[in-house]
Amino acid sequence: MSKKKYLTGASAAGIMVATLASGLSFGSAASAVTARDAVGGTQVMQKVHGQETRSGVVSDDVASTLAVTSPRDGDEVAADASAEIRGVGQDGASLRVYERGNEDVVLASGMVNGENGSFSLETVPLEAREYVLVVEQRGKGNNVTTAEVTINEGQSEVVPVTVTTPSQDDVDNGRIRAGMVEFSGEATPFATITMDLWKDGRELFTAEADETGRWAGTGWVGESTYTPVVKQTVGGVTTESNWLTFSTVAYANLTEVRPTADDVVQPSNALFSGKGTPGATVSVWTGPKDSGWARQIASTTVTGDRVFAVRGWLSANTKYTVFTYQELGAKSDQVMNQIDTGAEIKDLADVAASNVGTTTTLTGKAQPGATVEFWTGPKDSGWALKRFTTTADAYGHFTVSAYLSTGNPYVLSGYQSWAGDYFGASTTLEYTPTN
Repeated sequence: MSKKKYLTGASAAGIMVATLASGLSFGSAASAVTARDAVGGTQVMQKVHGQETRSGVVSDDVASTLAVTSPRDGDEVAADASAEIRGVGQDGASLRVYERGNEDVVLASGMVNGENGSFSLETVPLEAREYVLVVEQRGKGNNVTTAEVTINEGQSEVVPVTVTTPSQDDVDNGRIRAGMVEFSGEATPFATITMDLWKDGRELFTAEADETGRWAGTGWVGESTYTPVVKQTVGGVTTESNWLTFSTVAYANLTEVRPTADDVVQPSNALFSGKGTPGATVSVWTGPKDSGWARQIASTTVTGDRVFAVRGWLSANTKYTVFTYQELGAKSDQVMNQIDTGAEIKDLADVAASNVGTTTTLTGKAQPGATVEFWTGPKDSGWALKRFTTTADAYGHFTVSAYLSTGNPYVLSGYQSWAGDYFGASTTLEYTPTN
């Protein structure tokens, strides 16, 4: 056996704490050392035949305590926000943060480099759900220490709110009726669910999702068309989504669809109107008569008052076939009209008179929106007064009434004006009101 002796470990006062003799040919020795010098390291002293040598200070990497001081268990972090993690550890140690059970995804990393062994880390943006965050500290000697903190305790992963009842098929087939309507769907467990009706902005109901995320609520819905907004609140954060547009009004086919062959059409700004089902989509398709094709030139939605109106461009002096389509869910219908975008009506057209007692009514056609005037006087009298004034409607039709005595023949001279001061040529009509 070699005569070498090893003294391992010295206290801050240089006290020997372990002695061993090397029995190995190459002079190796090992011993458990429990004391360190004043700077936290260990010195090894060798004595051979009375000669002493000392090693330098060797770091023994005894890890300092790791503690997370913020956040605390149960603290909340808003959706898409970062968590700031503060604590104390071993000076110079490396740090990383991950979710328990998902060690491969690093949420934050850094080092202990603050005063008195403090550290501060900021995670990537987090979801509004429960996390058990693991802070891992790795020292110089590869010693690993961990600490955990739970945030958003009890919160689940945010699931988009959906409506499953009434179904898409219910909407498509118009099964939802005015009155108490029950809605249900899925969302984040324990989320607060609110449904608003867009028409008047009022809250229809508030409900809470159960532990599986199922929710249900009932509210009174009037006869109209709605696009509800469904909201869920989780951990103080509210998200929303638009649900299907639905109508509580029974489907009604198109009626009073214009223009017709009897209407005056302004080609550059043609008006298409009629009545239909509230909330239904109406599209207008046109093509030259007998051409065999058509293209869409306008689209709109039927209002809650059951009417629609939309404008589109047409060529002048052309005969058209107009197809007006209405669609709501799985239901639809159409109306076909023939129209003619002929020249402007400079003379009043189709003027007719009728009377009930002393009230005479005149009807006819003019330029859409034109001012229509009729001057009247007894036949052969040589004089006339303006007795009738009105405005032609969007399709060029007018109706106007005034007093004329019965039994006397009158000459009625009609004029129209539009686009400033331009007056069209006069139209003369002889009429004798009868008892």
